[in-house]
Amino acid sequence: MSAKLTYSNVMVTILAVVVLGGGTAYAASQLGKESVGTRQLKKEAVTPAKLSKKAKSTLTGPAGPQGAAGATGPQGPAGSAVAYARIEANGTLDAGASKNITSASLSSITGVYCITPSVTVHSIEVTTPHVGGDTGTLTQGNIIANGDPITLACSTPVWVAIRNGSGALENHPFYVVFN
Repeated sequence: MSAKLTYSNVMVTILAVVVLGGGTAYAASQLGKESVGTRQLKKEAVTPAKLSKKAKSTLTGPAGPQGAAGATGPQGPAGSAVAYARIEANGTLDAGASKNITSASLSSITGVYCITPSVTVHSIEVTTPHVGGDTGTLTQGNIIANGDPITLACSTPVWVAIRNGSGALENHPFYVVFN
């Protein structure tokens, strides 16, 4: 069979387009407004993708009333800190924001605080709150070991030194966490 374009091939193609396309157009022009209803449509023939934005907006109503609260969930695991505290600038222990700390006090050296945990501690983290525009506050915390120079100022197992941005010791509130 040769692939030549002939008059008969062209006419058959035109006839097919007129019959198929024209027949559909003719049928659509003969249907009255709203003459196709839900009975004439196949189930699930109209999907949200085929709807206009205006039609979609009418499908969503206002939110309903809030449901009842659910049951309380189970207790979560305990945190990892074995002890923590908030210490005021004057050395006072904030008992409401502390756990497993027996005492805290300001030593005889400005900016050095002495702390006694009620549990064995192995590591320490210290941070200061930045209030009133205070910036550059440095913290240092140590679990006291033999030969530590601040051991003379604190007879407790832990000391914390607070320094300002210039490196000078100063009294300042802080938080301390032990693990």
